[in-house]
Formats: sequence, structure tokens, C-alpha cells
Amino acid sequence: MQAPVLVLHDAAHDALAEAIGEALAERGVSAVLGPPERAEDAFRVLVPLVPLSGEHLAAATRRGAAVLPVGEAEGWLGSGRLEARAKRIADAIDALLIIGSPDGRTSGQTIPRARADIDRILADESDLSPLVRICEALSVAIQWGVPLYNADDPEGCARIYRAASDAVRGFIAARVADGRGQLLDAVDDELEGVEETLAALGETAWDEQAWTLRHTFDRILIARRTADALFAIDDLFGGLMRAGRLLNASLVYDVISVAISHGAPIYNSGSPVGCAQIYLGTAAGLLKLLGAEQRDGEGRTEPMARDILTPLVASGARRLEEDPDGLAWGLRRAFDRLVETAAEERRWEHDS
Repeated sequence: MQAPVLVLHDAAHDALAEAIGEALAERGVSAVLGPPERAEDAFRVLVPLVPLSGEHLAAATRRGAAVLPVGEAEGWLGSGRLEARAKRIADAIDALLIIGSPDGRTSGQTIPRARADIDRILADESDLSPLVRICEALSVAIQWGVPLYNADDPEGCARIYRAASDAVRGFIAARVADGRGQLLDAVDDELEGVEETLAALGETAWDEQAWTLRHTFDRILIARRTADALFAIDDLFGGLMRAGRLLNASLVYDVISVAISHGAPIYNSGSPVGCAQIYLGTAAGLLKLLGAEQRDGEGRTEPMARDILTPLVASGARRLEEDPDGLAWGLRRAFDRLVETAAEERRWEHDS
């Protein structure tokens, strides 16, 4: 009989492997921690914290093992503090064990565990902000729900998502006295709106309910990423202003590169509004640092930035409401022109 879990790691990942083992032990799941050479052993779930060859991964799949490669993972599995990350990985392993067992392709075992995980995250009185805890809870709900949906149980998936929505709304309601703020109000409004949609779908439209809730959760998670990006951009401009830095070609290049690194993934995740907000905030910040008048010693980049960004920022608020996709692309094309010019100036400065 296959052992439950094999976590493959090297010396650089010792701490994470041990934390995963402890988190699994709390759930009553035994795990073996071993070097990459044990990749050929038979286990129900293989968790490589180090890169494995395609041959090893294919062989594990042929043996019937579920593979959860988290060594290079991004997003909620690949970020955060060590203990929090280990718990998320252990949750994912636990879900794979349940779904992968012959008698585990029903929601009977999964829903109570999912609800317990969601409640545990929301009740965590750590230094995490309420919005971060909400997003963690929604991410965990998705992690539990997706395997059920893929195992032809949309009802179980929808019930987990509904439980998460109810738990989050209760969590937000309890913070009225604390002054919960606009972001939590926006999340509550989003979830309240989806409840009306679910009521219109009907009690047994499980597939539609699951997808409706999933799309809502995705919008909330993207909104949180947008808020984080806007904060990072504001912090960047604040630091430049406090330091009294004047914009030159190199700084324009660097600032725009940061903005694109934040905005492009959010656009690709399905939020042109979020991308447009990030680009618009960046353009406004650049104009503020540039000032209205040309200064001595400016190259080509600075006056070009004033010329092409000023009309975009002036119409930005209106276009953000009417045509966020067009605004995002208009700003991105302007940024690309500025980056190209700034790069040429940087090369000229280096070569001269």
C-alpha cells in the first residue's frame, strides 16, 4: 500500500519541509521528508520543493500519485511567512488525499474540513489585516472547491463557496464597530450582490452557482492585488519626493517598468480597470514629479512624458468609468514609447 505523502527537498528547503511535515501531523497525516533521489518511491502525493525532471513527474503520475510542485510556485502557495505557507501547502495536500481516495470523491468529508479552514483563517488574530485574511479565506475555499468540481461534484464546490461567502460577510459585519473601511464595504457589497444572483439561479443550479461565486471571488482577489500595487506605486513616488529626486530618463524607465510589472498581470487576470488604475496613478505621479515647466538639462524623455501623459491623465477619471480597457492600452502604448526613448538616452549616457 502506498504511503501518504513524500516531500522532496534539499538543504535550502529544510525549514519549509519540516514545517509542512508538522502542519500535516496536526491533521493526522504522516509524511516522509526525503532528498530528490527518492522521487521514484511510491506515495499517494508527491510534493517536490525542488525541480524534478519531466521523466520523474511522468513516472509518479503513472504510479497514481498526485503531484503538487510548490518549489517554484507563485501566488498563495509560493508566498508568505514560512508557517503560513506550510499550512496552505498542507491544506492542498490534505485536499488531494481526500479527493484521491476511492471513497473520497464526495463532499461529505470535504465540506466540513473546508469550513473549518475558512473559519480558522478568519479567526486568526495575527498581524494580518482583515482584507488579507478575507483573501486568504477565499483562496482556501477555491483550493478546496476546485478538486470537488473537477471530480464531478459541482454541488460540493458550490456549497464550499457559499460557506466562504457567508463566513466572510459575517466577519465583515462584526467589524462595523471598528470602522471597517471602504475596502471591506466593497467586498461586502460584492458578496451581497452575488447572493441576489444565486437566488435568481435557483437552489439546484449548482454548476452555475459554483462559477458565479468563483468569478466573484476572483474579482475580490484581483481587487486586493490592485490595491497592493497602488500602495506600492504611491510608496515609490512618496520616497522619490521625500528624497527630492528629479526625474531623468533612467528614473522614468525604472518607474514605468515597475508599473507595468504590476499592471500587466492584473490585466491578464481579467481586470482592465485595475490595470488602468495602476497606470493612471503612475502617469499622474510622473507628471507631478516632472512639474509643468521644462528644466535645464532635460533630455528627450521628460518633455515627451509631459506631452503624451498630460492629456491621458486629464481624461483619465472619465475614461476609467467609460472605457477602462481603452485607457489601459492608451497608457501602456504611451509607457512603451517613453521606455524606448529613455532606454536610448540611458545607452547614450553610458556610451558617452
